[in-house]
Amino acid sequence: MAAALPGMTDRDKAKLESCLSGMGGVTASLRALVEYGMSQLSASAIKPRVSPWVDAFLNVSHTLTEVCIIYLLFVFNFAYWVVHILCALLGGSKFGIGPIPNTWEG
Repeated sequence: MAAALPGMTDRDKAKLESCLSGMGGVTASLRALVEYGMSQLSASAIKPRVSPWVDAFLNVSHTLTEVCIIYLLFVFNFAYWVVHILCALLGGSKFGIGPIPNTWEG
């Protein structure tokens, strides 16, 4: 450090070294403060807003029934047909859409 600050007295060097030696403790204290603040923010602001969403998601059955699967096949087949017709109206196979799959057979 003496080479970096050549005009310092021994007393000034000792003060500077004393201040710099405490930086590790300050860093640890600030890290702990940030972690505490984040945990408080999570507990008071984030969890109260997210908990109802999670509860609502978990309260709904996500089991796919046969009726649900048939409905999804119909909706996606319908959407595919709409896109295919729109592409045909806009200029052929410009968008690279392939043949329409028949989801009602096997």
